[in-house]
Amino acid sequence: MTDAAAAEASCDGQATEALRQRLLLAALSRRLPEAALAGWLGTGPVPAARGLQAYRANAAASARRALAAAYPSVARAIGDEALAALARRLWHEAPPLHGDLALWGDGLPALIAAEVPLADWPWLADLARLDWALHRAAQAADGWLAQADLPPGLSALAEPEAVHHQLLLQPGLAVLRSSWPVVALW
Repeated sequence: MTDAAAAEASCDGQATEALRQRLLLAALSRRLPEAALAGWLGTGPVPAARGLQAYRANAAASARRALAAAYPSVARAIGDEALAALARRLWHEAPPLHGDLALWGDGLPALIAAEVPLADWPWLADLARLDWALHRAAQAADGWLAQADLPPGLSALAEPEAVHHQLLLQPGLAVLRSSWPVVALW
């Protein structure tokens, strides 16, 4: 086999695997009937439906854990059962786009705001926004300060050269406006 043919076969194999994974994710989130995977799952000791059910249960547990990590204040406020229900709903409505579940979950505040049973807690969506902002700030790039050309301190702002200084915002900085005392609730 020539190098070009091997490269083409490798690309075909990667495209086939990517398609298989997309179909599996669609079936896991019930956006695609299980029958659509019949040719991909093959036959084995475990029926395909049972295998998908196990994957779905694992996905639901992973979704709940990911949201509990990203939204600890919300998790404490509503409890594990309600968080698990929100996680399942968010997983179906806005499934992860990346393999890293720490990047998933930004849609929870909007879901909470739209959720009628949570209307008794009008501050909960803003608390979720604060949790998400803190979660993203914790993941922001480190080392930005070492790369910055910083003045010697705040006293440098009183010097005539202060007009040449720039304000450097840390990656992960977020501004949150709320009508509720979310910091106190947090």
